[in-house]
Amino acid sequence: MKNRMFSSILLLALLIGSFSACSSNNNDEAAASAAPQSNVEEKTEVGGNSDSSSFEWNGNTITALTEEGKKQTDIIIPENCEAIGCAAFQNSSVKTISFADDDDVKLDIMAFSSDTIEEVKLPANLSVISNSCFQMAKSLKSITIPASVTVLENYAFSACHSLEEVVFEGNGIETIGMESFSHCDAIETLTIPEGVTTIDKNAFLDCTSLKSISLPSTLKTVEHSAFGSVPDLEDLYFAEGVELEEVGDIWLVPGNHDVNIHIKEGSWCDLNREVWNIWEFGNIVTENN
Repeated sequence: MKNRMFSSILLLALLIGSFSACSSNNNDEAAASAAPQSNVEEKTEVGGNSDSSSFEWNGNTITALTEEGKKQTDIIIPENCEAIGCAAFQNSSVKTISFADDDDVKLDIMAFSSDTIEEVKLPANLSVISNSCFQMAKSLKSITIPASVTVLENYAFSACHSLEEVVFEGNGIETIGMESFSHCDAIETLTIPEGVTTIDKNAFLDCTSLKSISLPSTLKTVEHSAFGSVPDLEDLYFAEGVELEEVGDIWLVPGNHDVNIHIKEGSWCDLNREVWNIWEFGNIVTENN
């Protein structure tokens, strides 16, 4: 209970800080808007809802939607957009977002934080999902993280209460950031991709619908309460090659002895089952290769 209360306080504090950062960024952008915006003049209008006039610009950065843009439900980000600013889609009717090309783009904090957004198709060459990028996108239902993404920052998808499916296309991410999926209470099945070595603290805290988790062979560190408050967890699968080096306190719900912990016969997990207290959380199920 203390852990959940502390996490909620942290989440509230981060939200306040994020909005303050947004406000500061917007003030800077307002000052910058007095300068000539020659790049905007050169933008190619690819038609439909990707018309540059649907957006407010600072150079090649989308800072907000125009009044007309806010009325759109389906938005295509123009191909010459290089960045999306803080809370750019707030107070709009936008439900789906896609990109006119697959080039990398910089995403500011809370770039896609919106009550209405249900789907975002990220560009294939995106490299970073930034801090709090989707935080509080309450209607987001699913997300596919492109193979090009190598960094998943803290709070990236925190409090996306409708998020049911997370698909990792590649294996370039090494760390699942702190509270990156905390309070995503609609996810039922989760597969952490190969390549991930660290799951940071509270990464999946309060994912209360989680029933199945699969961990990759590359995993080395699971931080404090990484999967805290997942009371309905039924199955936890360790890949054969896992060799853990560090496990934080109460990383999994203590006392939930209904969890089936699946390990491979003869694997590191099997040979070291007496060394780590991680096995005290449920029933060990040893499977043949």
